[in-house]
Amino acid sequence: MAITSIIFALEMSEDRAFWTFSHILALPLVWFFFQGASWVEFDSLVRALYTFSRKREVTWQKWQRTGVADS
Repeated sequence: MAITSIIFALEMSEDRAFWTFSHILALPLVWFFFQGASWVEFDSLVRALYTFSRKREVTWQKWQRTGVADS
């Protein structure tokens, strides 16, 4: 993640119009959101591997549909 951020910063350093004060302040916030997305993906992977290792059947949710007209 850090390497990707550094590469992105180096690529954007060529365009000086990009580096306004608001963009510089937003960089830590963007990094925080990317870390959150990475954590969600990691958590999903761990849960899937745990379910697989316990040989549990994965079931889908069944939604109750109301108000749908039959054709």
